[in-house]
Amino acid sequence: MKYEWLTSDEEEKWQALHEIEQSKFQDICEYCGKREYLIAKAPRSVDIEIWMWTTTCYACKKPTRVIWIIDEYSGFIMGSIDLNSFEQMPSILSEKYPFYKKLFKKMQGIEEYGNACENCGAYQGDWFIFEEYIDLMYDPETVDHKHIVCVPLTDDERLYFANSKTVIKMHHPRNGQYSRLCEECYKLYKKKTI
Repeated sequence: MKYEWLTSDEEEKWQALHEIEQSKFQDICEYCGKREYLIAKAPRSVDIEIWMWTTTCYACKKPTRVIWIIDEYSGFIMGSIDLNSFEQMPSILSEKYPFYKKLFKKMQGIEEYGNACENCGAYQGDWFIFEEYIDLMYDPETVDHKHIVCVPLTDDERLYFANSKTVIKMHHPRNGQYSRLCEECYKLYKKKTI
């Protein structure tokens, strides 16, 4: 995978967004000045796995379909994501799954996309759908439908979801003879040329 690295300005914004110390990820080879880590932008799009299954509506007690995102995301994006994590994801999902639509969530006091009953239109609470998803994780073959959705990321999302990558191997001090050297400089050190 070819990475797109953050510029120094973008890196400062990324550190501020995540409240990361300015000195973190700034380790350099003391001889040649190469950085041990660079911060890679998130890709332009990510593939997300969606599961769909049938549940019983809490309001009308009729069967209705619902969707949830697989919480074992193993791609570039680290950490937990949900159905509203990316700006363009709700509209993409709503197009594919018409029962996933914008509605008012009373407990949160916000209007946001969520699963709605296909019969009566009642919001199927995220917490209850998440609990069902947890049960399905132990028996995934019972899921009605699994689908991969490609979601484009905005520039702000690519910055927010950026993460650090080790770009050179560093040798750390052992007995005080040398400090932090990259692999190439360490070889020179061993040959006593530096």
